[in-house]
Amino acid sequence: MRIILKFVLKNIKSNKFRTFLIIFSICVSTALFFASMAISSTMENLYLERLKMYYGSSEIIIHPGADSPSRFVDSHKAENTPGIEYAAGILQTGGYYNIDDKEIVPLIIKAVKFEDLQKMGVLAITGESNIEPFLGNKIIIGKTTADKYGLSVGDIMDVEIANSRMKFRISGISEPIGFFYDNASNITVVAPINTISTIYDAKGRFTELYVKLKDSSRLNEMMDVLAEEYNRYIVRETITEAELKNASSGISTPFILMTGIVLFMSIFIMYTSYKVIIAERLPIIGTFRSIGATRRSTNFVLLFESTGYGVIGGFLGCILGIGILMAMTKTIMPTWAAGVGLKISYTPLQFVAAFVLALILSIVSSIFPIRKAVKTSVKDIIFLSSVKSGINKRWKTIVAIPLIIISILVPPQLPRRLILPVGFPLMVLSTLAIVLLIPFITAILLRLLEGLYSKIFGNEGILAAKNLRHNKSIANNIALLTIGISSILMINTVSSSVLKEVTSFYKNLDFDIFMELDRADKNLLNMIKATDGVEGAYGIFQKYGTKTNRGNARINLIHGIDVNKFSDFIHIDLENDKENTLMQLEEGRNILLSESLMEQLMVKKGDTIGIEMADGMKNYRIIGSFYSLMYNGSYAIISDKYYKLDTGQSYYSEIYIKTSKDPEKVAIELKERFARRFPWIMTVKESERRDSQSNKMLLDIMTGFSVAAMVIGVFGVLNNYTISFIERKRFLAMYRSMGMSKAQMIKMIFIEAFTGGIIGGTMGALGGIILIYLVPSILKYLVTDIPMHYSISMIGASIVTGIVISVIASISPALKSSKLSIIENIKYE
Repeated sequence: MRIILKFVLKNIKSNKFRTFLIIFSICVSTALFFASMAISSTMENLYLERLKMYYGSSEIIIHPGADSPSRFVDSHKAENTPGIEYAAGILQTGGYYNIDDKEIVPLIIKAVKFEDLQKMGVLAITGESNIEPFLGNKIIIGKTTADKYGLSVGDIMDVEIANSRMKFRISGISEPIGFFYDNASNITVVAPINTISTIYDAKGRFTELYVKLKDSSRLNEMMDVLAEEYNRYIVRETITEAELKNASSGISTPFILMTGIVLFMSIFIMYTSYKVIIAERLPIIGTFRSIGATRRSTNFVLLFESTGYGVIGGFLGCILGIGILMAMTKTIMPTWAAGVGLKISYTPLQFVAAFVLALILSIVSSIFPIRKAVKTSVKDIIFLSSVKSGINKRWKTIVAIPLIIISILVPPQLPRRLILPVGFPLMVLSTLAIVLLIPFITAILLRLLEGLYSKIFGNEGILAAKNLRHNKSIANNIALLTIGISSILMINTVSSSVLKEVTSFYKNLDFDIFMELDRADKNLLNMIKATDGVEGAYGIFQKYGTKTNRGNARINLIHGIDVNKFSDFIHIDLENDKENTLMQLEEGRNILLSESLMEQLMVKKGDTIGIEMADGMKNYRIIGSFYSLMYNGSYAIISDKYYKLDTGQSYYSEIYIKTSKDPEKVAIELKERFARRFPWIMTVKESERRDSQSNKMLLDIMTGFSVAAMVIGVFGVLNNYTISFIERKRFLAMYRSMGMSKAQMIKMIFIEAFTGGIIGGTMGALGGIILIYLVPSILKYLVTDIPMHYSISMIGASIVTGIVISVIASISPALKSSKLSIIENIKYE
């Protein structure tokens, strides 16, 4: 065994490129797998950090709702409830910072006890002056605000509260955490509770109550107790598991999908590499076996070698995975996370899983060639009778065709709960089926090309076509090109389709500005209409994350609309007459659902669904459906008449504004005019730009995954051409001995590469088209139903890519072949 081990180590050292290829494939696959697993937990923890910055250590929040007896909540009941560690009350109001009577800046004022801020852990003072006792006209601002307006500790701020102007001295500046984390868009300041409560005559009463428990394991029990104490108020968790899951939903699955394709390609490359390794060592293995080496010892050494590749590749892959995870997180990190900072999250279990995957990849890829070599008898090895040719490959075609048919027909029919567990494996199987079809399709194409090549390229063309029929290395190249090109074609098509659909969605919006502001009613709507540059304004009601009576399913967004004006601002495609259908919403509790939501809820037109409103479930009858990407397709429309009746909401949630002038200038005018109502304003163009950018970032990472697959494939192609050259040295020398010139030989090799590229590119395009057909099923589960837009130019570019990669990879073998020694290589065995 010691001699065999030395031989193996020497062989590894002499074949550096092949060793590099195997370790590189394992490393990249492990890294992408690790990053795909960890991105979900990273996004969850990123969101958790954001919420912790705002809520601190508190676990329960209590605040008034639509049916509460007062807009304030008192803290006495919570403070006197056993099991409560603290109940921090906050009185929130609005105000204005007057800058030299030239500019008015809206403020969010949070009045709180200084000790409560410290208990919650939402304060990080960087500079202070006599901050305690926190009484009178003292104020704490965020560092972002201080830098923006050139403020320092000790400066005076002229603040208007409840129509009264007051002078506040800055006694503290905090880092951008807690209430100050997003001060770039909303300026928040903290004032003493006694000062603000006196203004509003709200001593001992608050707008929000943050509660921390002594025992966190009793959370559900204590929420029930507090819900009973505050039976007409909203009592909820500050941070829920559902919110964390929702923050990362749809992020990791696409990456795992692409990782699956990379793994498939890596296994294929490693399998072919191990086959060559074993084939090269077979004579030496026979020699060792003939002098006493057992099958078990030979098997052990070869498996030890493959395990070593797995250990090295797995270790390097985990390190590379951290780098990829950081890059992914930085790319898709939301704008609100700027204050949180770049933090990646992973667990030891994810490291172990990635490392185990590396070992499995290496061992599984090598075990079949090793078993075949070990089972071969010494006699067969010595007399080379184990080398068989012309093996019937019809089984590949017989297996491949049913797989493709199943992969195409089954996914669109799958119920939502089976899309991932069944649809994803079928996507991988469809790629496998295309690879299995390669020998059959190659044989057909070569028959067609042989006659054509004889006329275009002469005898070299005929020889090239005949050589391709039995050249396993080039067949492997075709398979690698097929997998890589199909994945890139799929990702590029999905990317362009998503971005096109996002653009299409905004084309259905017939207005220019989104606007939200406090207590918006019809009077305010008329004031907005009277603003210079405003052509029209429309108020709409919105309800988010509404529970239904269909299990745990929720409706992400419900719009309460004025049926007479809705179509003037938003266009939707209904099955029947749009105007009449919208009018039916006024005739009773009727509802329109997006097509994606209909499928998710498993309902049809005429069915009734229960929707949770202010005083319980209300039944609405479904009168139609429409296509929409709004809120990932989870979107419904009801009449504003029944919306106000069932929710008790009388103020508009959002206002859509048409302009007769530049929307950007009108937006500035609206911000200035309604500054005292704390407006949120965004132009439709800006919203479209942000959505497109957000989607592009996510899709760019997936493109990176497909490029990684292609890079692995290119290395594989280079390796296979090198192997092909080594295997064919004797035959190439024989061609030369029969009169073939160096130029003719180079020409023949390039024709082989060109043909292999055509077949690989064509098969890749075919595989890509099948994957593109299957992708909508996966997207329907992750996001919503997004139609795919096929591109002829993109398909053509895929075929050209296959040809270019194949031809470039053949340059080195072609040049080497021209330098062959005829005599030396004819006797090469």
